[in-house]
Amino acid sequence: MEKKDTKKELENQKILKKILVCGYILIALVSLNLILTIAKMDSVSTTESKFDISQFKTIEAKNLKNELNTKDKAVLLIGKEDCVYTEKMIPILKRAQEEYGYKTLYLDFNELSDEDKDAILEYDDDTNVLEENYGSTPTIIVFEDKKMKDLWIGYESYDQFASFLEELGFDKK
Repeated sequence: MEKKDTKKELENQKILKKILVCGYILIALVSLNLILTIAKMDSVSTTESKFDISQFKTIEAKNLKNELNTKDKAVLLIGKEDCVYTEKMIPILKRAQEEYGYKTLYLDFNELSDEDKDAILEYDDDTNVLEENYGSTPTIIVFEDKKMKDLWIGYESYDQFASFLEELGFDKK
């Protein structure tokens, strides 16, 4: 009886070892899959970023006044890289600046200080629409003769944005 029990225990131990080895292999495969998935996501996010503002002129709020002094009309985008609506609006702004012949100025909302906020709000009109919507992104401010002429908040279609620009006196090239 004792030999049968010992033999059975040895068989059980062999089975348990095989199960344990299979478990280790399964854990290794799952870990490898996770690592490869993360690596793939990193490479996709760095190579296919939709947040491409390379065609815009990134400025600091303290330089906004200088930028406005050099232009009759200006379009300023205040956005955030982590805002899906800013991301969706970028291709629309790229197309508009190409078709209407202007250069979009860009301010990163995440980098604005309280002093920067004050500098931006200096351009608010009597309705305080800029102050009431400060922090909403994307915010697009159209300036004419160094003053805020109008404000666009959020994402809409290209046609709607183009109509907005045309109402403000922008002409296609």
